[in-house]
Amino acid sequence: MVRDSLLSRDLSKASVKRIFGTIGALLNFVGREFDLPNISSFTGVYLGEGNPQAESRRLPIPISHIKSVRGQCEQLDDEGR
Repeated sequence: MVRDSLLSRDLSKASVKRIFGTIGALLNFVGREFDLPNISSFTGVYLGEGNPQAESRRLPIPISHIKSVRGQCEQLDDEGR
């Protein structure tokens, strides 16, 4: 159910794996806090056959956008730099 919902949003299998890892870590943490047995709900979830051509890579952020953000940060005199 969760897997199908995530895959229907056109998320990559790597993103679904990452989300399952986060949910699993959260469940394990809560389980330890409340002395519950180990919860391994998301281990072994089948995500389908891997299709390397279906996976797309993110494009790099254009330099013009980086310079624009940097200029705005300098204008605000932020302390993050």
